[in-house]
Amino acid sequence: MSSDVGILILAGGVGRRFGEYKTVYNVNGKTLIEILLDRLPSSDIYISIRYPWQEELIRKKVDNYRVKFIYDDLECGYGPICGVVEASKILSYKYLMVFGSDTIPAKNLVATMMDTIESSSLPTLIGSKDFLEPMPAIYRLEDVNMLSNFIETIKSNVKEFRSTDLIRICRRVNIIDFDRVTPPIVNINFKKDLSRIRDVDSRYFKYQLVDKDLPGELYLKFLEKVARGSVKDGCEYLKLELREYKTLGYLNISNHIVADLNRICNIAV
Repeated sequence: MSSDVGILILAGGVGRRFGEYKTVYNVNGKTLIEILLDRLPSSDIYISIRYPWQEELIRKKVDNYRVKFIYDDLECGYGPICGVVEASKILSYKYLMVFGSDTIPAKNLVATMMDTIESSSLPTLIGSKDFLEPMPAIYRLEDVNMLSNFIETIKSNVKEFRSTDLIRICRRVNIIDFDRVTPPIVNINFKKDLSRIRDVDSRYFKYQLVDKDLPGELYLKFLEKVARGSVKDGCEYLKLELREYKTLGYLNISNHIVADLNRICNIAV
């Protein structure tokens, strides 16, 4: 099964909030990209970047790792999901495990995710009671390709796509549902977050594995309608999608759907 999973690390940002390019920021003798790579399987790893200087900096630090680089489109215009879209055009795995280069997982999380995909073949997310993380996650590459094709078709009508759209395309998933007190990842947004890397390794994260139906079919219907020029009809599916996610209780996804309704449909919710 591991040969069916490609690993994509998104490293195309420039670190505006952090103050510098954090992918190669040194923490106790190792850069963030090295800390992340040490927690991943040793093969089928791709790093998505945007500028040649990023590849140059990263290459100096990853000589001992088997990685390949993918450039995303400088003119893509749809945010951090650009790297995933470009990778989906090139890679041919059954599944794609996606990480941000500034997201450090607990050492046993990656193995838990790989074991889960092997036993169930469903996309695997991590989350808590009211929040689903778009990454790290394992998605079906066919779903990612479907989203990528829609993005290319309708980006003039939908001017902003988010990493949570990867979740919204899913219909049935496994969720590694963790205790918010002991989260299994650290997102490095600011330098003050660096101290939390040690914390994520000093505790064993508690979780339960649940499989859940998501309203991905409704988001697909929205994309299909917009692709055919029927934005108004598509907005009706966004309303239904919002109702479903409110029932499920995932606030971050609901908030993004509300933003889409306001921005695309001119509907205040």
